[in-house]
Amino acid sequence: MKTFNIKKWIIPVLISLIVISTLFFLGTSYFNDDLSEEIIVLDDGWVISLNDEVTSYTSISSADIGVVNDGDVITLSTTLTNLTNTTDCLSFRTILAKVKVYVAGSLVYTYGYDYDEENLMLPKHYNYIPLTKSYEGKEIVIEIEATEDSAFNGISKISMGNLSEIKKSLLQTKKIPIFLGFFLCVFGFTLFILSGYVLINENKDFTIIFDAIISLCLGIYILCYNDIFQLLFSADYISTVIEYFSLYILPAAFVGYMFIAKHTVGKKVTLSLFTVDILFFFTTLILHSLKILHVNSFVTWAHILLLIESPIMIGFLIYSIFKLNRQSSYANGIASLKVLFGGLVALLTFALMDLINFNISKYSTINGDSNTNINFVIIGAVFFVTSLLVNYFYYSIDYLNSEKVKTSLETLAYNDYLTNVANRTKCEKTLTELNKADSDYTIISIDVDKLKETNDSLGHTAGDKLLSDFSQETISVFSNAKLIGRMGGDEFIIILNNDDFSEEKKQTEILEDNLKKKGIYISYGIATSKEALRNSSQVYMIADKKMYAMKLLHHRKYSDQRQAINKQQEGGFYND
Repeated sequence: MKTFNIKKWIIPVLISLIVISTLFFLGTSYFNDDLSEEIIVLDDGWVISLNDEVTSYTSISSADIGVVNDGDVITLSTTLTNLTNTTDCLSFRTILAKVKVYVAGSLVYTYGYDYDEENLMLPKHYNYIPLTKSYEGKEIVIEIEATEDSAFNGISKISMGNLSEIKKSLLQTKKIPIFLGFFLCVFGFTLFILSGYVLINENKDFTIIFDAIISLCLGIYILCYNDIFQLLFSADYISTVIEYFSLYILPAAFVGYMFIAKHTVGKKVTLSLFTVDILFFFTTLILHSLKILHVNSFVTWAHILLLIESPIMIGFLIYSIFKLNRQSSYANGIASLKVLFGGLVALLTFALMDLINFNISKYSTINGDSNTNINFVIIGAVFFVTSLLVNYFYYSIDYLNSEKVKTSLETLAYNDYLTNVANRTKCEKTLTELNKADSDYTIISIDVDKLKETNDSLGHTAGDKLLSDFSQETISVFSNAKLIGRMGGDEFIIILNNDDFSEEKKQTEILEDNLKKKGIYISYGIATSKEALRNSSQVYMIADKKMYAMKLLHHRKYSDQRQAINKQQEGGFYND
């Protein structure tokens, strides 16, 4: 009877559920319907000051304020117009900055001062300033004060409209990051769960753990960078901290994978880089937790590590792919490795491109990093997800093939060809395993009577048929057996996972009656694990002695029957 293989089905089932549920979520009217209220982008007509010095810029999108450092204050002021009854808020995004908003000289909104007082890093934040119709024609002043060096460059766009419609418009532009991020997170979590099974029961392949870390951290980073948790759950601080730490652990995950994976090159280099990455990650974690330095302070160092390590990893992976191409394409796991390596190359390449783009945007462009997206990483993530799925597809094929080969080899090694039951090697292996297991069992030793006579009088073909018929009936009656095996010649063994002597006696008697109808006779002995303190060799010897005792009785009986037949034949001869 075939058992349900949960390992075989857990990933495809979960992948299907993730895809279906995410697509259903993204296909709802919230993500697809047009906005019911117009959202006005307030780009022109501003007076923009930096540290109390008025600049010549009046447009937010064209304001070249440069990189803003700790203590720098950007002041924006304009007159509110076009307010309607449904216009209830003004929205803009800040990074590592605290905010004050005044309307007609009165303070109406503050953000971040409590974080600053507690020496906490100020997270990315969407500021929603409540508006009323009474603000029409009044001056609004926005003060944005940076709390970190190199906090940001550029001012995010400022929108005015209905609060729910503003959030809706922001999420509608982030469908792909939402899908990829949640997919990678759940897929990585699934791999973590599966890794426990693989490490315990399979071939101790630790790469699945690094696959899980890469998938999970990449998914978290995409979601956090695109402000999904802020928009859906208002989890500003946690989301921002996790974004940084997921970025910092990714290099260690990539390099660790390269070190652990088979068929990769540069093991000594990757081990050194992995050590550096792990030390960097835990250093940032400890310093941030102790409030000595905020996690964002290490971004430049993280970027330097990525800029150094990414080309090295890409080179190693490409060279590894070339080495794999020299091997037989039919070798186990080679095709799946090449696909996964290719996906990692694509991801690292696109991540490197986004890293370069980010730094150019932050330090060399007008808009800066306030409105920068990680488009290249998303493209790389698509390649990586595809490679993971294809890798799993190939792995499943390799696994099924290897299982078939394993089954075939075990059949050749452990199966008795004539009777189609276990051979002596398998029987002895099972007896040894019984000693290690703390469970009750019963052993039945069986001998097929008159096999030698059948071979001598009718030939070995008839003897083979006798054994074959016996084994078929035994398999039918003892379908619940742990093992049915041939110890050699006419001797067989049955092992059952219980110690109910009376029940097994009845079952053996049923077998004996069924065989007698076919003209087959047996001798047997039954012993339970209780009879020899679960010592399988001794239990088998007890059963064997009982079998030989019965066989001796049967021999005497058959001998008496033969003598009686001979006397009848002799008497008939003399009567004639």
